[in-house]
Amino acid sequence: LSGGAYLGGTGAANKLDDYEIGTWTPAVNTLNGFSGALTAAAGTYTKIGNVVTLAARIVFGNASGAITDGDSFTITGFPFSVVQIAGGAGVALFDNSVVKGIASQGGVRRAQIDGVFSAVTTANVVVTNTSSGTNRNSTPIGINFSYRAV
Repeated sequence: LSGGAYLGGTGAANKLDDYEIGTWTPAVNTLNGFSGALTAAAGTYTKIGNVVTLAARIVFGNASGAITDGDSFTITGFPFSVVQIAGGAGVALFDNSVVKGIASQGGVRRAQIDGVFSAVTTANVVVTNTSSGTNRNSTPIGINFSYRAV
């Protein structure tokens, strides 16, 4: 598809000329509640036009205690920057800024992860709806979201 492909017609608006898949490595910058080091982080992405869909798996090792509501961290390292749109009173907003995820242990959903972009390359996420007794140590956290890229 070096010249692109047309979907649903031959007009310029129907031309698909940008499609990419790849991997990315999420970086966890700020931790609240997770005391252990990040031991695994891997992700994949699909970019079609300017829409990027990311999936990632994050694991903290040697963390103590149970996951609780309010535990939070910041993810960076996205393969493409997020589109910034105008906000009121000088507040920056980021298109499609909802981040969703699940923490699971033993194949069972144990907590929900919700977040928003706070900059063009940063998402802040927080744990909500936690099941009791889910260890922070080695519990995989799966994150999935889409956004509009610059």
